[in-house]
Amino acid sequence: MPWFHGAITRENSEPRLQNGSRTNGKFLIRQRDQNGSYALCLLHEGQVMHYRIDRDSTGKLSIPDGKKFDTLWQLVEHYSYKPDGLLRVLTEPCPRPDGETVLIGRPVPPLNHPGLGSAILNAADGLRSMFGQLNLPGRKVNIVCINLTVIPTLSSLPLCVGIFYSTLSSFV
Repeated sequence: MPWFHGAITRENSEPRLQNGSRTNGKFLIRQRDQNGSYALCLLHEGQVMHYRIDRDSTGKLSIPDGKKFDTLWQLVEHYSYKPDGLLRVLTEPCPRPDGETVLIGRPVPPLNHPGLGSAILNAADGLRSMFGQLNLPGRKVNIVCINLTVIPTLSSLPLCVGIFYSTLSSFV
């Protein structure tokens, strides 16, 4: 998500929006705190406006007194078409400096995390059992797994990369 800049301060968000193109509607979303609160920062007539995005008790996201959404994606999509309480619609995502990547939510565990291997194996087993029980007349279900040789710490773990349906005749 090019518009998500992670946990930056209000003060750090403003120069990001004011550098480069100063298009009305240029925007970014930043994480305000660890409790699921975000801010929508919007460039309007050279000024940066900040709208708080809170998560309610059911997990829905909204600006104060605004429409509720399940995800930030949905919120951005909606406000790209309707201002609905904002000064203007969202028009252009503000690029992150140096092309950095920022993830929403909990950080990805390191490759040497003790529970990562078992989580991948459990997911693969779950897929095998779920799709192995499918009854598709005239079709066979194959779960294709590979070993992760690119990542040495995970080289012995299978990773399901696809589920392919083929006619039984092609296996005879």
